[in-house]
Amino acid sequence: MLRSTDMLKGVHKTCQRKTSAPLPLTEAQLKSIFKRFDTNGDGRLSKQELRDAFASLGSYLPGWRAGRGLYQANGNGDGYVSDDELDDLVKYALKCGYTKYNPASRKRPEYQDQLLNAGELKRAFSQLDKPQISSFRVNQTLRKVDRYGDKCIDSNELPDLVKFASSILP
Repeated sequence: MLRSTDMLKGVHKTCQRKTSAPLPLTEAQLKSIFKRFDTNGDGRLSKQELRDAFASLGSYLPGWRAGRGLYQANGNGDGYVSDDELDDLVKYALKCGYTKYNPASRKRPEYQDQLLNAGELKRAFSQLDKPQISSFRVNQTLRKVDRYGDKCIDSNELPDLVKFASSILP
């Protein structure tokens, strides 16, 4: 007899691929990633460059992570993370436990990935409903509609999104 605890995303445990847990990024990998995001080549990372770096690492709140990383690593208070301060930023990122890096995330505009992410959903709900509750609506929608747990809505989930949104919007 199958129990719901034996199932993961609708696939019985005997059918699931055996994969090991993703390994966390190392200090050297994180340092290399952060250096790649020094887009203007001045040897320092601005808050926007940090935001882009944390987004590529898969952060759900890259702007917030950038602010926290800047707070943790900016020892001289100039508003940038320099090479001398990079080790402190890497230590902060290690505590966050990032396990992947997606270099494509900074090269491709979000509207070309065939997914609706939380930011795009928030902009849509802001237009359709009261802007001050759009974040609540996004979280509510993702909990109800996002089958894969990837914080995005793909074409398979779109009918569920339409149905759910029409039930909650005035």
